[in-house]
Amino acid sequence: MGKTKKNNKKGGGIGKSKPEKPHTPPEKTRKNVNFSPTTKPPSSPKQNKTKKMFISKNRERQKAVTRYENQQQQLDLMDMVLGKKPLEGGKKKRKNRKKRTRRRKKGGNEEECPICMEQLDENEKITTKCNHDFHRECFIQNCLTELDKGDFEQRDRENKVFQCPNCRGDTKADCLNDPEVRAIYEEKMAEMAEMEEDEEGIDEFNELVHQIETNLQETIRTIYGSMSDDIPDEIDIFLDGLNSDLNNYYRVYENQLSDDDINYISEELETLLDNAEIEYDLNPTMIHEFKKQINEQLQDVDFVPYGGKKKKRKK
Repeated sequence: MGKTKKNNKKGGGIGKSKPEKPHTPPEKTRKNVNFSPTTKPPSSPKQNKTKKMFISKNRERQKAVTRYENQQQQLDLMDMVLGKKPLEGGKKKRKNRKKRTRRRKKGGNEEECPICMEQLDENEKITTKCNHDFHRECFIQNCLTELDKGDFEQRDRENKVFQCPNCRGDTKADCLNDPEVRAIYEEKMAEMAEMEEDEEGIDEFNELVHQIETNLQETIRTIYGSMSDDIPDEIDIFLDGLNSDLNNYYRVYENQLSDDDINYISEELETLLDNAEIEYDLNPTMIHEFKKQINEQLQDVDFVPYGGKKKKRKK
């Protein structure tokens, strides 16, 4: 007999069907949980791998960009050092801008003073050589202000003491037409000339002191290396030279020495003799007498001008 196929369908025959199991909901796992819109579903291992690859590629790209920027900065610095490229931080070229013009007030063609921005009157107006108009009082006040700016000597040498408030042109002649400005300017010029004379006098006096000190040092060396009988002669030679140096200073510069100048020379020479006494082991009594003779010579020096009579130093 041929084999018959079994019917595997549930409930295929009476008495052969299995009892149905009660319906139970499936357990909640990470795969079948329904997430709320605010909750992100878990990423699969494949997604995590893709994300890591993306991040790593971004990092490599960022590193490459940083390396490129550093190389460019180094090349720019080399070009600046070699002069192929201007230094950064210098003056930048201004873009072409439209000129700003002041609006005139309605109701007329009145001009304004560039300093106080008030209307100009013909009676109160002054016109500079650079063809700019100002109130006379405003302009004079600007001249007085310019006198007190910065280094007066340097600006006067560069002819920049008086400058136009509009174009920075030279307005010296216009400013000096005012008596007050001229008086202050001449006073400053006199002070500057006096300072220059004082500086020249200081240099000349220092040269005189240096010459006397050099002569004294030579005299000390001669005394140290000579016999005792020759010492008075060497001292007399130095004192004669001292009187001659002081007279030459008076004749050349027409300037007598004050008490302060004489005292300064005396102190310098005494210090020099004190050091020589220790260095060369000279006789203290001789050094004391030498100092005394030098002071007497300084106090009693006679100034003799060319073709004139002897003049005692003023005390």
